[in-house]
This record gives sequence, structure tokens and C-alpha cells, in this order.
Amino acid sequence: MYTLNRILIQINEAIEYANSGSLIKKKLAVILLDNLIEIQILKKIEDVLSNDRTTWYETRQFSIKHRKAIKYMEGLLKFSKDQNLITEQERYLLNYSHSIRNEVYHKGEIEDQLLDIAITIYLIFIKDKIKNGRDHRAFM
Repeated sequence: MYTLNRILIQINEAIEYANSGSLIKKKLAVILLDNLIEIQILKKIEDVLSNDRTTWYETRQFSIKHRKAIKYMEGLLKFSKDQNLITEQERYLLNYSHSIRNEVYHKGEIEDQLLDIAITIYLIFIKDKIKNGRDHRAFM
């Protein structure tokens, strides 16, 4: 219940910030949404990896290289796509939105329209995951 509550609060805050009209709050909305999606995708990947063990009769499917790659968003999205957790289109859009988030987070400057695009992509992704029920438990 704690996780669901945290997710709903984070989504609600991001939506409030996005609708505020303040450029600074829109930047925070992008950061909040990116963080939420990254954490939820990582949890789903950790579930996949937790079942990948070396035993006396088989070896791991995913190497250390795979496991290290998921520490960064690009690797996380590639692994998610390879495991059919997200589509290629979702991978592309989330990667693009993450690049906007990086501009906000590391440089602090970005065009207002790009913030709106990133927020829209993130919210549609969240809505589709919940609405379609596809791996919705990974998101909740």
C-alpha cells in the first residue's frame, strides 16, 4: 500500500506542477515523472533478474554486462524492450523524454515546449500502462 500511495502522490504532484504555468514547476514535473517511470521499470527488471540464477544444471541467461547496463536509462530501456516490457516506440519516446530531463537536471535550461512534450509522453505512457493492464503491476 505504501508503494501505491507513493506512486499516486508523485503522479499527482507532477500533474499539479505541470499545470501550474510555472517554468520551474514544469521542470520539476519532468524530473518527478522520469524518476517514477525509471524506478518502476527497474523494479520490473529486478523481478526478471531475480529469477536468473546459476544452478548445477543451467547458467545465467543475463551476464554481468547486462546487469551493469541497466544502471543507466539507455541500458534500462534497451533491456526492457528486449524483455518485451516496453515496445520499441515506448523505448524511443522514453529515451527522448529522458534526454529532455537530462537537459533540465544537468543544465537547468530548456524550452517550455520541450517540457510539455516530455510531460505528455510520460503521462501517456503511465496512462497506457495502467489502462491496458499490460504489466500494470510493475507500475503499481
